[in-house]
Amino acid sequence: MLENVAKQNRKKEIVILVFAILIFFYNTIIYINNGIMLQESNKSEKEYINDIIAEITKYEQENEKTITKVAIYIDRTSQRTSHNYPNNYMTVKTIHTAYAYVDFINYYLGRKLEAIDRDEKISQYFWNKEWENFEKEQLIFRDDELHLCIF
Repeated sequence: MLENVAKQNRKKEIVILVFAILIFFYNTIIYINNGIMLQESNKSEKEYINDIIAEITKYEQENEKTITKVAIYIDRTSQRTSHNYPNNYMTVKTIHTAYAYVDFINYYLGRKLEAIDRDEKISQYFWNKEWENFEKEQLIFRDDELHLCIF
């Protein structure tokens, strides 16, 4: 009788062990997949900021002005997650908030731009747009101001 109980307990232990191993491998795959998505998101965001910096540099050279202020806007379909990733905490855009965009631009531009309030007309213009990728039309330059719409 003790032998039967020991065999049953052993079978239960094996089932629990196999189940634990399967959960471990499943979690590992999910963790690696999220890491890859996050890495792709960061790469995409770096390309995005490089395009913005290139446009700022071009504007400054062509107009002999220096951008010192920035206002951040959103379009109608602004996404909190990067390109087609599921909406979970691992894939939220790292720079989705307006203050983070200002810091992001400052870091890559190597300056300290002043965050300014949104212009209502420009805000309405951007709100009526729908961008899924970077377009030059997302930047409006006005003297020393950059008005940037994030998608």
